[in-house]
Amino acid sequence: MTPLFVLTIILSILFCGITLDLGMVERTRLRMQNAADAAALGAQVSHDQEDPNWLNNAMLDASQNGYTNGGEGGTVSVKVM
Repeated sequence: MTPLFVLTIILSILFCGITLDLGMVERTRLRMQNAADAAALGAQVSHDQEDPNWLNNAMLDASQNGYTNGGEGGTVSVKVM
């Protein structure tokens, strides 16, 4: 009975670890998506107001949400479609 109990405890701890890791991945994905949405919305509003700095405003919105170009080895770019 004891080896089965130990195995169950070990598997429970492993599943808890996997659950925490997947939660952190999802949280990071949501933060990145929110930053991208804010940058796109800021760029669109600036562009609609005929602001010549709309591209810089998009980069500023992304940096205000924690994603700066060149920060932590990442790249933030704005693509015009």
